[in-house]
Amino acid sequence: MRKHTKKWLALLLAMVTAWSLFGCSATQQQETADSTEQTQTTEETSEQETSSSEAQDEQTAQAQYSRTPEEIAQQFAQQWVERWSQLQSELTMTNGQGRAFLADLDNDGLGELIFLYDNYIDYDALVYRISGEQAEELGQFTVSNSSNGELSFSLYQGAQPVLYYQTVQTHASQEGSSETEENFISLQDGAIVRNTLYYTSYGDTNTYYDSVEAGANEISQEDYDLLRIGLFGSEEVSQEIVLSAEDTVDCSDEQAVADYVQALFA
Repeated sequence: MRKHTKKWLALLLAMVTAWSLFGCSATQQQETADSTEQTQTTEETSEQETSSSEAQDEQTAQAQYSRTPEEIAQQFAQQWVERWSQLQSELTMTNGQGRAFLADLDNDGLGELIFLYDNYIDYDALVYRISGEQAEELGQFTVSNSSNGELSFSLYQGAQPVLYYQTVQTHASQEGSSETEENFISLQDGAIVRNTLYYTSYGDTNTYYDSVEAGANEISQEDYDLLRIGLFGSEEVSQEIVLSAEDTVDCSDEQAVADYVQALFA
């Protein structure tokens, strides 16, 4: 009887051990399967993100205007002369000299045409999308003239491109004093938006103000720096544009405007 009992106990022990080993093996196989599936999912997600990023970069790199530079320049010059005539009829104050450059404000890989004209005190700028069959005016903005006649812009190419322009005006009547104006120009919902911050300096003392559009209220330097960070949107400068005082064109001369704009594509 004892022999039979021992056999049954041994058999039962063997069955429990086998079942335990089977359960452990199944769990390990499931964990291995789950781990493999998770790894494959992560790799697929990474590959999709990389593919999407590469596709976007490739699309930007391959972006082309629908017309040749000569066709764009000729058509724009005709349109500009009409626009200039309209500005003249509105008694716009100007010395008749203009400047222009290309900058991609909508991240499509194609530069918009920014055409500026001198109104003696500031520079008024009109922005055109030129990627279609004809130039499309998107809006305008104004920036202060510099003391040396040179205009310098920086394009920050983030998710929302920002065209940055800074000018420093010194006050001859107050030695050691100056006013620094910072302009942040962007294309939002198809319209040109300009935000402006500025601060004054007198000796070692700076006084900071929020955006002119918000009322130019005095603020702390910390708040000023936070506003700047928010308006930039990116720390990467993709393009520097410098227009010398001599780099101008007669706004009323259609052929001169066409030649000037075509040269921007060179």
